[in-house]
Amino acid sequence: MKYKITSMGYDIIARRVGGIPQVIPQEIALGTGTTEPTEDDVKLENEIARATISSRWADGYSAFFKATFTSGSFTFTEAGLFNLESWRGFSGQLFIPNRTEDLSSIISVNYDKVTFTSTLEIHRMMARAVFDPITKEAGKNLDIIWEVRL
Repeated sequence: MKYKITSMGYDIIARRVGGIPQVIPQEIALGTGTTEPTEDDVKLENEIARATISSRWADGYSAFFKATFTSGSFTFTEAGLFNLESWRGFSGQLFIPNRTEDLSSIISVNYDKVTFTSTLEIHRMMARAVFDPITKEAGKNLDIIWEVRL
C-alpha cells in the first residue's frame, strides 16, 4: 500500500498539537483512483463511498480511526482520511422584487424579504492511500481502521 500524509494533513496535525480541539479526522472515504498519493492531493480521484468515523484511539506513536461502511457493493483501490470543518459563514436579508409598476413619472418596486443563513462545510483530506482492489460485498459491513503513525 502506498500512503501519504497530505500538506493539509500536516497543517491539521500541527493545529491539533497546538490545542485546536475541533481539528480531528471525522470521515473516511473510498474511491477507485490508482495514481500514487502526493502531499498535494486534496481529494480522492474518484470517490464512491464515505463513512463517519465512529471511534478513535491512540496507542504509542499511532492514532487510529475506525469507520464502518454498511451499504452497497463496490470495489475500491484508494482511501482518504478527512476532517470536516464547518463555519457559520454569513447571514442577511435578500430582497426579491415581486412586482413592478410602470408609471409615467415614477417606477416603484415592491420587495419580498427572504432571510438566510449560510453554513460552509469543508472536507479536508489529511491522508490518502492506494492499494490493490478490495471488494465490499452487499449485505456485509466493512470496517476500515486507519492508522496514522508519527
